[in-house]
Amino acid sequence: MKLFDVYPLFDVNIVRGQGCKVWDDKGQEYLDLYGGHAVISIGHSHPHYINKVTEQLGKIAFYSNSVVNKLQQELAERLGRAGGYHDHQLLQLLRHLFYIVGVAVADADDGMAAVEV
Repeated sequence: MKLFDVYPLFDVNIVRGQGCKVWDDKGQEYLDLYGGHAVISIGHSHPHYINKVTEQLGKIAFYSNSVVNKLQQELAERLGRAGGYHDHQLLQLLRHLFYIVGVAVADADDGMAAVEV
């Protein structure tokens, strides 16, 4: 099966990362300034994150959003407090954050957030 042809791909195969650097399969080192799609940029292979991810994987890796997830609730509360929106829905906080960076957020027909750049 062919991958989605979303945008042109660079002919670089990144195989390893450490801190703010990544290496391709030919040994070429790159300074990694790419934050990724819908992720935070925390660097690569940091011992703190390795320990936390390993700890969580030892408990459970993923389960459906159709059940209560206390970690998600705690994160939403912390994000709300940090953003000054502790008593609002996450979508309202996202609208505020996207407004700050100049991106419009609208409600889609299915109730999910639609982001328009």
